[in-house]
Amino acid sequence: MTPIGLKWAEDVPDPFQRAIFRALERFPANALETFRTHRRSTVGRVSIDGQSLVIKRYNAPNTYTRLRRMVGPSPPRKAWVNACILHRLGIATPRVLCVVTVGLQGRRRPGAYLVTEYLPAQPSDAFFGSADISVERKRIVASRLLEAIRQLHVHGFVHGDLKGKNILVREDVPYFIDLDTLGRRWLALNRSRGVSKDYARLHETIPLLHEYGESSVNLTS
Repeated sequence: MTPIGLKWAEDVPDPFQRAIFRALERFPANALETFRTHRRSTVGRVSIDGQSLVIKRYNAPNTYTRLRRMVGPSPPRKAWVNACILHRLGIATPRVLCVVTVGLQGRRRPGAYLVTEYLPAQPSDAFFGSADISVERKRIVASRLLEAIRQLHVHGFVHGDLKGKNILVREDVPYFIDLDTLGRRWLALNRSRGVSKDYARLHETIPLLHEYGESSVNLTS
């Protein structure tokens, strides 16, 4: 593995950086559990020095994908920037530890990695669908979730893939993940369409959310 681009969070110590990089070289064989694996990406949880982290490997299945990454920001770099934006807006998201873009056998950017903290959390679609969780808790989380989405949209951003599995619930706080699709829409028409798609996707994947939110209008407008 030959790193082409490498960016670390400021407070990650050097020994831990080396341990993370060794884990990247072995991923996904070293994954304790795999959350997703397909042509575009592989996501799994690993243990590094006793700490659980999530690695997302953005696969580069063809030359077109590699070339596209050469002329623009890589998906993990976009996710890093967007995580910083959400933190400034007061919207919860797992902390990013590093972004690594790698080359192999002389090829440029055949793959890239995003490493974040692991949250022992529940996907929001499972949270709202669980019979073991009280209505009051669901109302609290629904209110916080809808307010976070409102803040996102008020500042001109849309998520782009706002489905239930991309929102985790931990201690009744919604955390947004898969941020490489998030972006700001500068034109009013594009922003309006993006907002509508966000709510439509949310309503499709968390159909019970409107029962606990302030108004079902929020999910379909």
